[in-house]
Parts: sequence; structure tokens; C-alpha cells
Amino acid sequence: MLFVANAALQGAGNTRTPMLIMAAANILNIALDPLLIFGWGPLPPLGVAGAAVATVTAQSLAAAMALHVLCREGAELHIRRESWRPDWPLIRRIVRIGIPGSGQMLSRSLMGAVIMRIVAASGTAAVAAYGAGMRFHMIILMPAFALGGAAATLVGQNLGAGKPDRARRCAWLAAAIDVVFMVLSAVVMMFFAPDIMRFFNSEPDVVRIGAEYLRVVSPFYVFAAVGIVISRATQGAGDTLVPMFITILSLWGLQVPLALWLTRVWQPPTLGIWTAMAIAFIVQGLLAALWFETGRWRRIRI
Repeated sequence: MLFVANAALQGAGNTRTPMLIMAAANILNIALDPLLIFGWGPLPPLGVAGAAVATVTAQSLAAAMALHVLCREGAELHIRRESWRPDWPLIRRIVRIGIPGSGQMLSRSLMGAVIMRIVAASGTAAVAAYGAGMRFHMIILMPAFALGGAAATLVGQNLGAGKPDRARRCAWLAAAIDVVFMVLSAVVMMFFAPDIMRFFNSEPDVVRIGAEYLRVVSPFYVFAAVGIVISRATQGAGDTLVPMFITILSLWGLQVPLALWLTRVWQPPTLGIWTAMAIAFIVQGLLAALWFETGRWRRIRI
């Protein structure tokens, strides 16, 4: 409910309210964690279960806040009682658009687990380095997902207004802005990779392997930025099937097999894994850009 409500508000052009809702949820989660994990006053110490209760509580209240905004008079999207009635043709259209997007995210999640298994063959230091590197990786790519969401909204709205050329310009402008972010981030990581890794883990082997990860992969965040933003823009036009195929091809058809092969022929093996990730970024970014430039997304009828 939280994700759908926030996505609906963002699609209507209101990105501030979802940000405030998620900020409130995170602050509440942070406040509840020590209280429920360690116990305070009448609250018993729940340990790890306390962290789970804190997360569920924060997300439930955030979902209630988002739903309240949608049900409020004067909102960008005002849900009325009749909105809850099943509309089977509309449900089929929603599922047809949504399932490929779900498949894309599922393929990414499963691929992450497989790559972790490949990394594990190189030892515990490599696993720790990869885990820390991926955390920083997701932080760096946050602007890509944010700008991709903006591109999807603008593409959808401009297509609805009969302005496909403006939709294309919005998508590429969002991608260009994110490329600037990625270039700056890559420069920082190239020079300060060991210091960044020490923030997560001070073990020398972890720092060495993690710095290698950041230095190999970070220059190719430019392609990741293009791939993410342009794919989201394509999805905003209602074309969700092709971005899913591009993701599956680049991750499962290229990254995983290449990582398995390079770990057998390169030393250290982790260098082969990082190289496979970089090559997958390049391929996914180029394929997403090439498909977008065909312009077939302009003719999608939702």
C-alpha cells in the first residue's frame, strides 16, 4: 500500500509528500529500534524481533499516512468510495503493465544472491567487501532511481498531452543530469576508495578488496545511470516488457556467466567479478538507450 500510494502521488507530479512520508517513517524506525531491541521502561527487550516490530510499525504508519493523503479532499489524486470497486478491464491493464516491472526487480534480486554466492568462493573478506561496496553502490545510484522516477512521470504526462518530442527531451535531460552525478561520484571513489571502505570495515583485506571493487566499477556508473533513467522513462510510456528483457539479458545472459568464467581465468578472482559487473552496466545502458531511440514507446497504447 505504501509503495503504490507513493508511486501514485509521484506519477501525479507530487514528489514532496512521498519524501516527507518516508522521512517520517525512517525517523520513527530509528527511534523505535533501540527502545524495542534493548527495552526501555515498560517495554521488554525483544532483541532482533524488536527491530522487526519497529520496521513493521513504521511502515504501517507510513502507509496509513499515504492513504490519508490520497483520501483527502483537494489531493492530486482523490480516492473516493467508488474507487475501490473492482474494474476488471482496468485490473488487467494494470497487471499487464506491472508484471514485467516486477519481473525486472525480481531478476535483479535473484542475480544479487547469485553474485554473492560467486563472491563467497573468494573468502569471507571478499564477501564483506562486496557487501560494503554494494551498500555504497546503492547510495550512489539513488539519484538515478529518483531521476528515473521523474523521467517516467514526465514522459507519461507529455505523451498524454500529445507531446512525444518533449517526452524524449525530458528523458535525456534527466539522464544527462544523473550522468553528471555519476562522473563526480566516480572521481571521488577513484581517489578515496580505501577511506570509503574503512568507514564500513577496517580489516585490511576487506579494505583492499573493497577499494578494488569501487575503483573498477565506479567509472561505469555513467552507463548504469543511463540504463536506469532511460529504462524508467520507457516504462513511463507503458513499455515495461522490453526493459525487463534488457535487464534479464544483461544480468543473467552476460553478467553471471561472465563472472563465473572470469573467476576461473583471472587473478584475483574478485577482479573478474567486478569486471563482469562493469561490462553488464555498459551493455544494459547501451541497449536501453538504443531501444528508447527507436521511438517505439511513442506508439504504446495503455
